[in-house]
Amino acid sequence: MQSNEMLPRLQARPGDIIALQHQENGHVTLPETSPHKEHGGTIFIYGTRVPSEDDILLSIHRVWNAEGTGGDRRGSLLAVRSFDDGQCYQINNGQISIDRQDAFRKDPADPQGADLWCQSDIRLPNKCGVYTLYWVWEWPFKPGGIERPADIYTSCMDVEILPGIQQGKVSYVDGQDLNWAGVKEQMLAG
Repeated sequence: MQSNEMLPRLQARPGDIIALQHQENGHVTLPETSPHKEHGGTIFIYGTRVPSEDDILLSIHRVWNAEGTGGDRRGSLLAVRSFDDGQCYQINNGQISIDRQDAFRKDPADPQGADLWCQSDIRLPNKCGVYTLYWVWEWPFKPGGIERPADIYTSCMDVEILPGIQQGKVSYVDGQDLNWAGVKEQMLAG
């Protein structure tokens, strides 16, 4: 993938933890708007140093594994996360949003505004160079309802991993500004 001056690649160090954020769009705080759906779904994050223009979803998703031995072995599964990180919300009158606004207070800040975006915190591998991430959101239907495959949404990005290992111990400091903090459970899970 090529970088764009307006949207430069994220630069990080080997072993850094980065956050991939997304808006919940009511899928978390207004579950009644999608009563045929099981829950917010699951996010799978894959990574590779050898992306291909021929990559397709079915050759990566649920094929690449954490050990890097799945499929064509060009990449690996970095993390599996719930779409709902347990704290994200959009401002609305739904009870989940109201409860989370109270539990996870924050000041508005760009680009989130007053909302608290969902996120998946992941540790980058110990390899330098351009590293491509594939983000896959699998959103299933409730069993016994509509019988069809899950809805699947994807995104991708390149990270430039610069020299210099950052494999220090991870700790979480309570009371951080939630606009910039990781999700405690994800950060401490390793």
